[in-house]
Amino acid sequence: MKKNNDRKRLENALEKLRECYVIVEGKKDAKALEKLGIKAKPYTKKSIEMAKGEVVIFMDRDKEGKRKEKEAEEKLRENIKVDKIDSYTPRIIAGVLKVKRVEEIEKKYEKFLEVDKDG
Repeated sequence: MKKNNDRKRLENALEKLRECYVIVEGKKDAKALEKLGIKAKPYTKKSIEMAKGEVVIFMDRDKEGKRKEKEAEEKLRENIKVDKIDSYTPRIIAGVLKVKRVEEIEKKYEKFLEVDKDG
């Protein structure tokens, strides 16, 4: 039952990322998410300025990533085109897949699907 619940939570979280404006730490992170059908922008002044609607901040779960997440959130709050800032959805993905770095997600997701398929 837990596996089914984890899979559902993971799929819902990934789908949300596909529908939102996503900001990540760098280019490698953006490429990793792109392979899962998620368009993400590396964290830059331009990506903050271009953000609109609901924005998901998806940084690595290390000290530097947490610092950048807080910084990005503060800057996004100044952008009047941003309706909502979400840093919770990435925590669901990181928790289910047990990843600390965004660039690990693609491989961990494939492994998760293999294990889930096997039972």
